[in-house]
Amino acid sequence: AVWFLAGKYAAWAFFYGLEIFTALRIQEGFFRPARASAEANRARCLTLLFAFFLLADALGKLAGNYLLFAVLRQAAFLFVCTAFFAGKTWMKLFTAAMLLAVMDFSWNGLEAALSAARLVLFHSRSEMALMLASCLSYLGAAGALRASFRRLKLKMEMFSPRCAKAMLIPVCVLLFLTDVVNFGASRGVSMVSDVNGEAYWDPYLNELFTHLGCMVLAILSITVVLCLADAMNRTMQYEVSEQVHRAKAAHYQALLKERREQAGLRHDMRNHFIAVSGLLKKRDYERLEQYVERLCESGGLTDGEI
Repeated sequence: AVWFLAGKYAAWAFFYGLEIFTALRIQEGFFRPARASAEANRARCLTLLFAFFLLADALGKLAGNYLLFAVLRQAAFLFVCTAFFAGKTWMKLFTAAMLLAVMDFSWNGLEAALSAARLVLFHSRSEMALMLASCLSYLGAAGALRASFRRLKLKMEMFSPRCAKAMLIPVCVLLFLTDVVNFGASRGVSMVSDVNGEAYWDPYLNELFTHLGCMVLAILSITVVLCLADAMNRTMQYEVSEQVHRAKAAHYQALLKERREQAGLRHDMRNHFIAVSGLLKKRDYERLEQYVERLCESGGLTDGEI
């Protein structure tokens, strides 16, 4: 029993650490570590997140409340990603919330799908099967996290703090709603009716449909979050391209105005040279001198200027 417990926690720590490590590497792609090298920062963040996880787990079990555990764990992740990376606070919070949402929704959806498959195929609730489903869910969440952000190609420099605030609110609301649903599932809350007999109170069916409901909620939530981020990213890219287009148009208008002014100047100079040449041919030096003086006055030239 001791060896089984040690192996269980070692496997859990490895796969959970892999998921968190993937999230930290993605965060480094947007924000550089603060006051430490990347490797030292990763080690420090991993250690703190494991400590926060164990603390949240202990408090949740003492209070008998899954919701407390989930909220504390998510708050710890947001705090670590905000405190140990350099950059604007709202931008770091927005990215951390996106990472957390993809991780949690992927993990919840995969674990619910594996649990439902286990019930359908094996009608089993063994501790080994539960641990295997949890570890595979962490591994799948890490893969989903990496694939999602690679496909999205988000650029933090394109987002404004105002945009990050607007994105942060719906993501956090979805996370909290998912926590509430999982809290209800962990307490065995289900919508049942005894109108059609005892089958509606069957624990097997209730657990199966609860897992299916959690899986559907996770799929919808992660779809909403990723589509929201992708849409906002495309909108910001479009606005940036529009700004570049307007800047180029203004630059071309300025060049066109300058070319027109140069053409007018060349035309005027040509007429002045024709007039000077005509006066020279007539040897009318007095009028020529007056003409040149008027040119100098109209051009703002003085005797001391070249």
